[in-house]
Amino acid sequence: MTFDTPSASWEVGDTTTVSWSSTVEDPATFALQLYEIYYDQLYTVSDDVVTALESLTSTVPVVSQGCVLDDLIA
Repeated sequence: MTFDTPSASWEVGDTTTVSWSSTVEDPATFALQLYEIYYDQLYTVSDDVVTALESLTSTVPVVSQGCVLDDLIA
């Protein structure tokens, strides 16, 4: 699975779409998370994302500064 680079920065409360490309070797579902690097904490954006959809639109949650996109393969 390869995630596309976001075209703009995200702000809390924004609606954003995360896109990716996948292959048949990738799992059927995964959890999309934000990883806060300073406090080593994960924020779940969505559980059980269907890989084949290749995009997810959601609202950016309230998180600490220093978060990066992380995907947890289930």
